Amino acid sequence: GTAAGGNKRGSWAVDWQTKRAAADQVASGAAAVIGGGENNKSSNFDSTVAGGSFNQATGIASTVGGGSSNQATGNQSTVAGGSSNLATNSQATIGGGRFNAASGQYATIAGGQDITASGNYTFNGGGELNVVSGAYASVLSGYANLADAKNSAVLGGAYGTTRGIIGYAAFPSHDSPIAAAAGVSQGGLVILGRQTTDATPTILSSDANAAGATNQLILANNSAAYVFGYVIANVTGAGDTKSWIMSATVKRGANAASTTVVGSIVASQQADAGASTWDVTVAADTTNGGLAVTVTGQASTTIRWACKLETVEVAY
Repeated sequence: GTAAGGNKRGSWAVDWQTKRAAADQVASGAAAVIGGGENNKSSNFDSTVAGGSFNQATGIASTVGGGSSNQATGNQSTVAGGSSNLATNSQATIGGGRFNAASGQYATIAGGQDITASGNYTFNGGGELNVVSGAYASVLSGYANLADAKNSAVLGGAYGTTRGIIGYAAFPSHDSPIAAAAGVSQGGLVILGRQTTDATPTILSSDANAAGATNQLILANNSAAYVFGYVIANVTGAGDTKSWIMSATVKRGANAASTTVVGSIVASQQADAGASTWDVTVAADTTNGGLAVTVTGQASTTIRWACKLETVEVAY
């Protein structure tokens, strides 16, 4: 019970650590392990600290491989090494780096510094000051990037943002040529879709919900984008098919209501005769502040629509 000898070890525990500053810095969990190092704590069932200093494995079956001042508090969570990293949710993983926090379930941070992965099933590859908060979202690397929507991604660079758009992929500039602020200069990509069974105009979105502020091409306040896109529509069984190509320049002022389309072109490229009445239009969505892609199908006909939008964006 002394700092030198440490508290009682857990049942079936293995503790080879011989230096500690507090009595509870031992393998106190049942079947817990401390492989060595100093001032480490392994306090839950099947938890492991392999070595290093001031590390803590406090979640069930959690693991800290080494480094210093790392904590694996979530059940089955892992911090492989580095310094001052924190894995707090179930199956969260941090490979290394420092001051990183994986708080989402099944979240992964490969390394870097000041990285946050707070959404469930997220991935952050590294870099610095990147935040991944949307479920299933990812940031591959870079600096001060934000993937804040479900299934969104930032593919490196600096100050990229997915602006809360589901499934949006941002391609930020690599060295802030205009200003060091989120979304000032970047490219983007989003895939929209819908299935129609009638001739009612329908706005495409990036998920199964009605078009809104999180599943279309939504702009930030005081920004503009040039958009280039494609649409393909098809019925099953190698039936009628039609495609379109489009471009548009869209801008948004201080709020969503100020969104306007400066100009646009939508043209059908190829089409079967049976798809002659199918149509695609683009317009400003002044409710949500973005570009709405509307499709019109055919009565009593099941048509699947897919749309790819590519952007180059500038903001203030």
